[in-house]
Amino acid sequence: MGQIINAVLPVFAIIGVGWLAGYRRVVDETAAATLNRFVFYFALPALLFRLLATAPIAEFSWPLLAAYFAGQLVVWLAAFAAMALIWKRSMAERVLGAVSAGLPNHVFLALPIVIWLLGEAGTLPVLMIVALDSLVIYSMTLVLMEIATHSGPDRHPFRAVFDSYRRSPQLITILLGLGWALADFPLPVAVETATTFLGAAAAPTALFVLGSHLSRARISGDRAMLASLIGLKIVVHPMLVWLIATGLFGLSGNDLWVAVLVATAPVGATSFVLGQHYGLFRDEASTIVTISTALSFFTMSAVILLM
Repeated sequence: MGQIINAVLPVFAIIGVGWLAGYRRVVDETAAATLNRFVFYFALPALLFRLLATAPIAEFSWPLLAAYFAGQLVVWLAAFAAMALIWKRSMAERVLGAVSAGLPNHVFLALPIVIWLLGEAGTLPVLMIVALDSLVIYSMTLVLMEIATHSGPDRHPFRAVFDSYRRSPQLITILLGLGWALADFPLPVAVETATTFLGAAAAPTALFVLGSHLSRARISGDRAMLASLIGLKIVVHPMLVWLIATGLFGLSGNDLWVAVLVATAPVGATSFVLGQHYGLFRDEASTIVTISTALSFFTMSAVILLM
C-alpha cells in the first residue's frame, strides 16, 4: 500500500489539482495550451533525450519489447475489427478507435510512476516502448489515416509521416537519444545538468494540463463502444502482455512488471489529437481518455501491488 501512496497517488493528485484549476477557471484553455506547448517543445524532449542517451541499451530485454508489441497488436486489431463489424464505423474512425485501445499514456503517467518506484535505472523498458510506439505505431496510424481521408493521385500518405517526424521534437529527440546511447558517448555534465533541470518540469506540468483538460471534457458516444475500447486498453492489453511475456518468453522480474504497468496505463491523447486534426471521433476520444484515466488509478495500483 505504501508504494501506491508514494508512486501512484502523487500522479493522480497533480491531475486532480489541474482538474480543480480548470474547473474553477484559474487556468483557462489558452493558458493550458501554452503550458502544453512548453512541455511538448522543451521539457519532454529534454527528459527523453537525457534518459535515452544515458540508458544501458545493450542490457535491454528485446523479448520483452516483442511481448509488449504482440499484445498491443492483438488489441489494435481487435478494436479495429470491432469498430468495423459491430459499430460499422468508417475506415478513419476504425483507426482512431484502434489507437484509443492500443496506445497508452506511457510518457506522462507510466514513466513518472516507474521513476518514483524504481528510480531512473528502471525506466529503460518504458523508454524502449515509447520509442517503439512513436516510430512504428504512430507512423502506421498516420499512414492509415492519410489513406482513409485522402483520395486521388495527389495522395502521399508517407509524406505525412515525414512531415510529422520533421515537426515533432519528441520523435527527433528519441532518435538522437537512441543514437547517442548506441554510440556509447558520455553525456557532457553541462548538457546532463541542463536537461535534468528542464526535463524535471515535463511530467508534473503535463499531468496538470491533463487535469485541466479533463475538467472541460464531456461524456459522449456509444456507451458499449466506449466501454469496449477502454476495457481493451486497461484490462485486456496488460493481461495479454503478461501472458505472452511469461508463457512464450518465460520473462520475470521488474522489467516484466514495468511492461505490464505501461500496458495498464490509460489511453494517451494521440487519438484525440488526431481526431481534432481530421475532424473525426473527437468527442468519443475525449471521453475515452477521461474515463480510462480515472479508472487507471485502480488498475495501475493493482499491478503495483502484484510487483
